Amino acid sequence: MALKLPKRHQGILFPPSIDGMVDDDAPVRAYDAMVNVIDMSELGIAVDHNKAGNPEYDPCSMLKLEPVRCS
Repeated sequence: MALKLPKRHQGILFPPSIDGMVDDDAPVRAYDAMVNVIDMSELGIAVDHNKAGNPEYDPCSMLKLEPVRCS
């Protein structure tokens, strides 16, 4: 079995919180709040927390992602 070895010179144990990296008055906070109140069933998105198999990504989180534009 492979072993996961410690990183002895790691600067921090956990990454910084994204919430701590975004200013309180940043426009993205308003977008975050708006997406959090959307009823996913009205958009035709079924959320089943008891579904078997690999977990899906949270639809609210996916709506908050910026689309990648390929040129």
